[in-house]
Amino acid sequence: MNRPDVISDVRSFAIARSRVTHRFLMVILFSCLSWGAQVLVAGEVPAGVLEAANNGLLPLLAHVPPGEKDLYGFSKDDDLAKVSLGHPFLMHTITPASLWSNRLSAASSLLITDTTTWYFPVMLGGEARAMLVVDRQDGKWQAVSLGYGSLAHELNTICNAWPESKGFHPKLVAVFQAKQFYFTVPEVDDVNLTPIASPQRNSEAPSPAATSALAAYSSLGSLSNEVEHLRSVVRNAGAEPVH
Repeated sequence: MNRPDVISDVRSFAIARSRVTHRFLMVILFSCLSWGAQVLVAGEVPAGVLEAANNGLLPLLAHVPPGEKDLYGFSKDDDLAKVSLGHPFLMHTITPASLWSNRLSAASSLLITDTTTWYFPVMLGGEARAMLVVDRQDGKWQAVSLGYGSLAHELNTICNAWPESKGFHPKLVAVFQAKQFYFTVPEVDDVNLTPIASPQRNSEAPSPAATSALAAYSSLGSLSNEVEHLRSVVRNAGAEPVH
């Protein structure tokens, strides 16, 4: 069902301001830094990003239909007036050209480039419930969407498995063509990439054993194996670079 205030993507259930269509990036990465709710302060985050997030949160929350909170990452009894923003995460991307230029997949860091997009965890009850997206559009920072409830839920588990308090800073990878999220932990090594549990990855439901293994997130996957999967998906999507 298409509505003017909802981005029509079943994975994100993202809401957007009228006239704004959030452009999905092929691959998105960001660091799990501080995971607690907090008052946002200036620092490594551009002031305009913080201002856009703080100004955009309430208007976007106001678009959440009272009977459809679950579509946006909240429960029906949640008081949205009590949410706060967690520390934002700068996104990065992996382009199709990078996938094919690094044939040996020697390091995940070789595949990553910066974007202008920031994700803010929307916190309630000490955990992330959704993500607020801020991007630079028409020359200024704007809060462009709210949603990604399933992603926020999984990030809580990932950041608990690889906590900042122990020196870990997981980065998230979202491959839109594959309809699949991944994460990598650079402090462990530069050759890990792990798929995140998602009921949308395959048309059939995953087995209980596979779901349990992914939910634990303590065993990291192989970058080379996952990159081969990504190349296959990108090729099938017609996004393979022309040589």
